[in-house]
Amino acid sequence: MDTDEAGVVEGWMQAAGHEKYILTESNIYDRLYLLEPYRRLGENMAAPDDFESDSPEFAAWSDLDEAIKANGGVLRVAMSALRDIDKYGRLGVRVLTSIHDNLADIGVGHLPFDLPNNQHQSVVLYKVSSEAGAVIAAVRNGSSTGDAESALRRLNTSDAVQAEKAKDAKLADLADKVDDLEKLLVSFRTIFAED
Repeated sequence: MDTDEAGVVEGWMQAAGHEKYILTESNIYDRLYLLEPYRRLGENMAAPDDFESDSPEFAAWSDLDEAIKANGGVLRVAMSALRDIDKYGRLGVRVLTSIHDNLADIGVGHLPFDLPNNQHQSVVLYKVSSEAGAVIAAVRNGSSTGDAESALRRLNTSDAVQAEKAKDAKLADLADKVDDLEKLLVSFRTIFAED
């Protein structure tokens, strides 16, 4: 932890009502147990690319479900769009729980797993019954089910992946041909240099 980060953590601790701790090089490692909750608080704060500036709006949860289906089973939206479906105010614990439950009712999961309480931060929504859902469940749960295996196989054998592999093979073949031409050029230069 550098000096700037230590200053930020001190600010978080003060804002949370803790007495001021002066963090120095010698005592910072002794106080990690105190700092860990505040460090996690900082990690959970949204980065600029986590913000959704132009998120669609939905009148009902069924509209959201249709939008997710129309986008291949995956959709990125701002938390404000989810909050506004039921006309909630702040994104507190009860509101986040209600949003999570409403998403589960329509068969939709979300990333990150813990919904953020920042209205501008975005979340990725996915149909739990889709291949994306199977892959996410496999990663999250360490699952080795047949559905997870099948979803991963489809992911690895998709047209885009196959096209990329074919492109890589062509590039490797082209590189081999360039190497052969370079060897031929070297041999021509030695022949002309002997004359």
